[in-house]
Amino acid sequence: MTKCCPHCGQKMPESHGIILNDDARMVIYGGKVSDRLELCGYEILQYLVRHFGKFCTLEALADFKYGLILDRPDNPRHAIASAIKRMRPKIEAIGLTITSIAGTGNGWKLERVSASNLTRTEPTLEQSAY
Repeated sequence: MTKCCPHCGQKMPESHGIILNDDARMVIYGGKVSDRLELCGYEILQYLVRHFGKFCTLEALADFKYGLILDRPDNPRHAIASAIKRMRPKIEAIGLTITSIAGTGNGWKLERVSASNLTRTEPTLEQSAY
């Protein structure tokens, strides 16, 4: 089902109730509109939306975003982690959150904010979908 952006009228695909506005780099979820996201964060979010509820490894995100291997001098690990850190408050304001694999920083998943999100312990690497 395709919906239209309430701001510009552009048709946008919907996934899990999440609507991405590529032109504005904004996310609509539950009738709420996020603040504009930085390009790097928005591209990472596109990948996480496609794999909603599943942990995506750092390697998978780096390959999607940069098509690079991780041992290059300009290692994308910091860029990806920083983009996610800056993006979190913007998407949490509309009811979504990005969860990391506890203690590793090697994987993330996008999910809905709920009471259980606020009280659960984060999964370990062994519980990852990837």
